[in-house]
Amino acid sequence: MTFDNEKRIMHLLGVIAGCSYLLLLTLLAWRQAFEPSLILFSFWVISYSKGVVEYYRET
Repeated sequence: MTFDNEKRIMHLLGVIAGCSYLLLLTLLAWRQAFEPSLILFSFWVISYSKGVVEYYRET
């Protein structure tokens, strides 16, 4: 994998994770309720993105 492709994938994952996290925060603020499932989902999205980035760094 070339360096340009790796940078593009990492940037895309960062954008996806950031947008997902902002969407979840917006949903939490809109509902004005503490939803453990949404919080856990946001942590899952962040950890999944980190895992994919680490996987592509190793290959």
